Amino acid sequence: LQAQFGDEYLSQARMVSWPKSCREGRDRVENEPHDRRPGSAVNPDNVLDIGELIRANRRITVLELSREVGINVGSVEEILHNEVVDSTVSARWVPRLLTTECRERLSVAVNSNLQQYEREEPKFLDSVVTCDEIWVHFFTPESKRATGMIIATVFWDSKDVLHLGFLAGQKAVNAQPMKVFLGTKRFQNNGEVIAGVRPWIQEPAKTFPETGIKKLPESWHKCVAANRDYVEKQC
Repeated sequence: LQAQFGDEYLSQARMVSWPKSCREGRDRVENEPHDRRPGSAVNPDNVLDIGELIRANRRITVLELSREVGINVGSVEEILHNEVVDSTVSARWVPRLLTTECRERLSVAVNSNLQQYEREEPKFLDSVVTCDEIWVHFFTPESKRATGMIIATVFWDSKDVLHLGFLAGQKAVNAQPMKVFLGTKRFQNNGEVIAGVRPWIQEPAKTFPETGIKKLPESWHKCVAANRDYVEKQC
């Protein structure tokens, strides 16, 4: 291109930026008018608008924020990273529609657990049984393409793993320590997955049963502080 058009050719960076601009909503190829002054999209009004939009809909995307506020995606990202003070949360804990009934039930359960924990600490945690689930892939996927997988469901208390079950075709959440362990593994079928995962979970040296239970009071306090809307991601 440089040999053909000389100084008029587009740089590689510019050629890469054009498709991105089109995906973000630009539909004109002409130069946009500007006054050569630094952009002022990052201002108190836009920061306030974006903050309100996020609090109204925590599933809103950066592109949707850009369209709603009328500024480019880069400015939205700058505001999100530097101006909007908020917590990173795991959407997997948040129902799409958190009804009043759900909020009340959550409040009753969390406050009841906290009250009993404060009365009986630390014995109360010895009576708690909790559960987690994880997708176990036949191998660590390098892309979003679906591959063979099975779900492991683990029930445990503060002392040990109480139950480990395997089931295919269910939606699950991820356990970070197991994801690290599985990163170097490759399985061919469900039987190999079960044979590989079961010893890791039931290994006596594992500390996640005790540490996971001990984190529950902290999570309950955060749920109350967040007005029952979400729970911060722990893994």
